[in-house]
Amino acid sequence: MDQLPPLPLQLPLDRLSTLPEPIIVEILSLVPTKTAVSTSVLSTRWRSLWTQITCIHLDYNHFPQHSSDFYTVVNNLLLTQLTSPVLRTFYLHAPFAQHQHFESWLCHLSARNVEIIDIDVEVPSSRSDPTPGPPFKIPLCNFQTQSLVCLNFRHCRLEYDLPVDPDAVVSLPNLKKLGLSLNASQCVFVSRLLKSCPLLEDLSLSAAERRHGRFTFEDADTGAQFGISSEILKRLELILSLMKVKVLIDTPNLESFSLIGIKMDCCFVKKPIALSEATIITVFPAVVAPLMPVLLDVRVLHILGVTFEMFEGLKDDKGNFLIFRNLDELNLRLSTGKVDELKMFPLNSHSSCLLHHVKKINVVVIRVEHGLNLKKLAHYFLDNAPSLEKLSFVARPQTSPSEDGVKSRLDEMVFCMDLYSCSRESPRCLIEFQGQYAKVPANIAELQDMENQVQLLCQSLSPSHAVRTS
Repeated sequence: MDQLPPLPLQLPLDRLSTLPEPIIVEILSLVPTKTAVSTSVLSTRWRSLWTQITCIHLDYNHFPQHSSDFYTVVNNLLLTQLTSPVLRTFYLHAPFAQHQHFESWLCHLSARNVEIIDIDVEVPSSRSDPTPGPPFKIPLCNFQTQSLVCLNFRHCRLEYDLPVDPDAVVSLPNLKKLGLSLNASQCVFVSRLLKSCPLLEDLSLSAAERRHGRFTFEDADTGAQFGISSEILKRLELILSLMKVKVLIDTPNLESFSLIGIKMDCCFVKKPIALSEATIITVFPAVVAPLMPVLLDVRVLHILGVTFEMFEGLKDDKGNFLIFRNLDELNLRLSTGKVDELKMFPLNSHSSCLLHHVKKINVVVIRVEHGLNLKKLAHYFLDNAPSLEKLSFVARPQTSPSEDGVKSRLDEMVFCMDLYSCSRESPRCLIEFQGQYAKVPANIAELQDMENQVQLLCQSLSPSHAVRTS
């Protein structure tokens, strides 16, 4: 029988290149812009496909060889190379030193009917560059772009010029997400701006800084005020820090609320019926106490820095504490387990109103020290939360594992042994600890093994570090 001739060697089929150009351009628009540009070397057909992308994602960290002239890279891309008449998304992560060019870029984006502007400015610390930086200007055209759905300046608590002219036309009929920094003098404009955003669902306002890494103390005591009124706003974040400002909130359908501030006076016109999650970060109970009745029905509550004195106002006409009946998850954050910090949690009827229905409690600490004090906190939660299903402690140290490793390992092991021995009101409650060195023993054998390790560690330390393991 004659042998058949060998089949010719076939190269792998390039299925991507067989797609229509509009689909290829759509795919290139979804990847980082540097990756899209790199496809120009694949073939003659691909040489100019990337210039039609409609989404720009530029991070100066992706251009280390051009870090000194990043402005030129962005400028050439926007003004000369991209051919699409419409730009849907513009994400930019740039150093503070380049911010003087933002105004021209933002104007160009508005002219091309941009839908999403998301700018993340990397601001150096005040120690590395203590000189004040000039504010960058957000042009008025950005507040008149009919196509804009998202205008977000992330992680840049910088002072920038806003169009405060009362006669200026402001109209953002399709905007759904807005993130801005502001100083006290700009609060009036913000109130007017919000009225021009009938579809706004997500709002984040933060206090501006005039110096790198420094809050605007000049604006902290000016006593500004403004209102936030919206029937459809779902998420509100106020990071007003040192600003002395009064905020009147009328958002009946709000679902998520975050408050980070010290001097602010914040109050709701009426209780949002859909509020399910709240984050409270402040060291002054007087800031939070008026808000507590509004937060009674949340399902998830995040607390940092507040004290349980803020629950003092949660009483009915007979003096009984009101109960968080819908609370499923409580998240606390401590820097250590030291006595001074735990004074924020007096472990009495003020805080027990939180625990009647809670199912999950997460406690984050920077470092486990003085484990007996954290043990008291764990005992309190376990004894007063009859519906608790999971109690979790997480240690997130700011130092490397090698620094003071023996002492840290010992502290974590002793705390895990304490957690293992804790009694609990809810018999099905799971107790977890996530640290650098240890976890809660799963059974008696693991407990005995941990006890032996603790004894060895105690012997390796000086008498002043001796730890009671019982």
